[in-house]
Amino acid sequence: RELARAQRSNQAVTLVLADVDHFKALNDRHGHLRGDQALKTVAEVLRSGLRSTDLACRWGGEEFLCLLLGSDQAAAVRAIDRVRAELATHPALAGIEPAVTITAGIARVEGDLQIALQQADLALYAGKKAGRDRVVVQG
Repeated sequence: RELARAQRSNQAVTLVLADVDHFKALNDRHGHLRGDQALKTVAEVLRSGLRSTDLACRWGGEEFLCLLLGSDQAAAVRAIDRVRAELATHPALAGIEPAVTITAGIARVEGDLQIALQQADLALYAGKKAGRDRVVVQG
């Protein structure tokens, strides 16, 4: 509904796919309970780093999807970089090795949400390939 509303009013919509880096290693080393706690912390930091008008949800496993309504790609990069900085110093994540970081792919939604999802996914995997703990904008 929010996406349709934004498109009707000709607002920019940016899609973010964010994935927790090395999550399997975190679970293997610290256990699934600690992994679940880390995911909850990432979700809280993500939610607090976005505006109340933005939408964020767990997309699957250790991946999150965000729709930033009325935001262009540059604003999305700034928001996700703030989240990444907060994760780096968050007390609930202290002592976890490997450190809890995220890689994010960003794409502008220009009509078809599936196309934006594919573009954000490509950007996400480009970030993983480039070394993780970064934000990549597609197109």
